[in-house]
Amino acid sequence: LLLNEPIDFLDISCWDVRKTLKEAEPEFVKPGEESMLLMDKFLALPRGDICMGVAGKIKNVEDIALCFEHGVDFILPGRASILEHDWPRKIEQSLTTGKPYMQPMNPVSPEYLASQFLSPKFVEYLSAARWNNFVGKEEEE
Repeated sequence: LLLNEPIDFLDISCWDVRKTLKEAEPEFVKPGEESMLLMDKFLALPRGDICMGVAGKIKNVEDIALCFEHGVDFILPGRASILEHDWPRKIEQSLTTGKPYMQPMNPVSPEYLASQFLSPKFVEYLSAARWNNFVGKEEEE
């Protein structure tokens, strides 16, 4: 399919780039694949010149390095870039200074998200139950 369809790239959402096949789909794991990362299964597919990116709890320099060490072409930071609009710059600073980057812990307040240039509608969307404690209560004055 990958070699027959005219696509530029494939985006794989692993939910967590560190998730193993056994954690993701235990009934489909073949002997010897128990500790294989889910992204590796996709990266092993014949894909010609098609670039592959991954998403899933990419929060810091170590997560980024893991992805590139396993052969992805690009990353999709998702929640990290929602929490900090300048996430790539903070990662770059971490690499230059050697100081570890720490992502803000959830839940964050609606005011904090507004400070990251999120619209009120998007903050409302993020406050929904399916985002599992992503947004907390408003800050008190």
